[in-house]
Amino acid sequence: MLYNSLLATNNTYLDSIQSILKKTTNTEEKLKILYTLSFEYSLINPEIGIKYGKECYSLSIQNNNLFFQLNAYNGIANSYETLGEYDSALYYHLESYKLATKMGSTSKMALTLSNIALIHKLKGDYKKALNQYLFAYKILEKQDSYNPRIHFYIGDIYMRLNDYENAELQTRLGIKKCIEYDQKEIKYNLYINLAKCYLHVGKIDSAKFHLLNSLKNLEQNSDQLSIGICLNALGEVFTASNEYDIAFKYYSRELNIQKKLKNSVGINLAYINMANSLAHTNQDKSLVLEYLKLAEKGLEPLKSINDQLLEIYLKKAETYELINNSSKALENYKLYQKLKEKVLDKKKVDQIVEMQTKYETEKKELKIRLLEQSDLIKTTQLKTQESLIFSKNILIATSGIVIILTSISVFFILQKQKLKTNLEKELAIKKAEETERLRIAKDIHDDLGSGLSKINFLSAIILNDKELSYKSTENIQTIVDSSSKIIESMRDLIWILNPENTTMLGLISRIREYASDYLEDYPAELNFNLTQNIIDFPISKESYRDVFMTVKEALNNIIKHSNARLIEIKIEISQGIFILMIKDNGKGIANLGLVNSIIIEGNGLKNMTERIESIGGKFKIESNSTIGTIILIEILIDQLKQNRILL
Repeated sequence: MLYNSLLATNNTYLDSIQSILKKTTNTEEKLKILYTLSFEYSLINPEIGIKYGKECYSLSIQNNNLFFQLNAYNGIANSYETLGEYDSALYYHLESYKLATKMGSTSKMALTLSNIALIHKLKGDYKKALNQYLFAYKILEKQDSYNPRIHFYIGDIYMRLNDYENAELQTRLGIKKCIEYDQKEIKYNLYINLAKCYLHVGKIDSAKFHLLNSLKNLEQNSDQLSIGICLNALGEVFTASNEYDIAFKYYSRELNIQKKLKNSVGINLAYINMANSLAHTNQDKSLVLEYLKLAEKGLEPLKSINDQLLEIYLKKAETYELINNSSKALENYKLYQKLKEKVLDKKKVDQIVEMQTKYETEKKELKIRLLEQSDLIKTTQLKTQESLIFSKNILIATSGIVIILTSISVFFILQKQKLKTNLEKELAIKKAEETERLRIAKDIHDDLGSGLSKINFLSAIILNDKELSYKSTENIQTIVDSSSKIIESMRDLIWILNPENTTMLGLISRIREYASDYLEDYPAELNFNLTQNIIDFPISKESYRDVFMTVKEALNNIIKHSNARLIEIKIEISQGIFILMIKDNGKGIANLGLVNSIIIEGNGLKNMTERIESIGGKFKIESNSTIGTIILIEILIDQLKQNRILL
């Protein structure tokens, strides 16, 4: 019928079913219309959505209709969610789940679990949200009423956990399901996530294309919430390409959407983004301050969402710095540093607790297996005693078998106990080493990191003082440059000291991060290619450091000498060999042919060769004015896992 629930339908449709509502006397029909209006208005005018949801709930109670009681709760919860009142939204979604469980409806259970997960995400508890989404997905994938939107939510959570590989995987799977189930509206939401994944790896043009196309299609419907998400993503993309005037326009349009939806959280973030964009364009300092002041009024709902607060403090510090308000910039920088340290400490505690829980579980499982073996021995002995009744000969034979089996069992038990003891010793030693490394990293971070950051930050502010003499300016600039280099070296040291990072994926992640940051202001395009067959495994600290330092040296040579306009970094693993290629289209190195594992003078090539050979690898370089320069590093995977070899 006309009033069946559809996502993001148009105003003509809403007017038509409101007209039917006024005329109908059929209770079932009224319930369907009231729920549909509650659901649709939750996305465009949430206060009206709450009104229709409560009318639906009241009528369903009168008629003892559990199905529409659940739907009414869902509509009310969606409206509170749009308003940014997450505690109220969570209450009604939990009530919906209770009713779904009572009804025994797996599809409704999956739907309400997804809604609960969404609220956990909005409240900043991403781990809990991801668990709920994945549980809902396990239920949904077996149902005929499959909803591809679940992939949008799962992908968004993975992005918030900085796992962009799984985020893109979920997004592409969702797009495929949308095509399969003909869900066009949901498909454009998924393209927003895909664009954010592209932005993360620096594919800005691809991100712009998908977002502009999604916005064009979303604007044909009345789903204001999705339009707001798309406008925010467009603001991020144009900010990344330094087109701040265009970013400001998209953030302004998003603000109008958030005001219409009366979403206090969305309004706050839009004001901060607008202030930041405007500050970059060096326009109207008073208007920037006004936006920041308006944003302050809406900070309260964000107090429990640490990652958003981190982004807000950092963006406010940057904005105040751009308008030369050093005291406010320093105040927000300190808030950012304090919260960041708190969040990092909490993550470490969570990881330790998780490891301890896993260890205790394995310990209990081992005890259970030992008890089962003990029970087996006792059972065998009882059967042996029963056999005495039948025959002495059988007794002798059976006793012999029992003795043999018992001996074997005891042998295996002792062997397992010995292995367990050795394993526990190894774990204790490893844990002590990791604890010491983490302590050293934390001490460096706490004692040196914050101090150097403040020196760098305050020196940069002092440098803006026009009354300084030329000599003072030159000296302060030296302090800024030196502290920046020390901070970068310290970051590398802390990263290597952390045992979680000395893995293959940790190395690749650090290379990608460093290359993107280092080449950000260099006028060349960076392509980072990573093959799909790379899995994570631990590598030695020496291998990690020497490979990473070689990459740093290579990029430094490119910037100083090559005049390149295209730089490519490619990493693959083939037949047990780690292969890293760094290629540029610059002017090349004069009089240099193919070199394989030899000492080369100049351009830092000697250091690069020695580093790679010290960990058992091969260093090759080919360079001329036609092809530019190609650096090829090959290291056996087994060699990467070992400590430095003696030459």
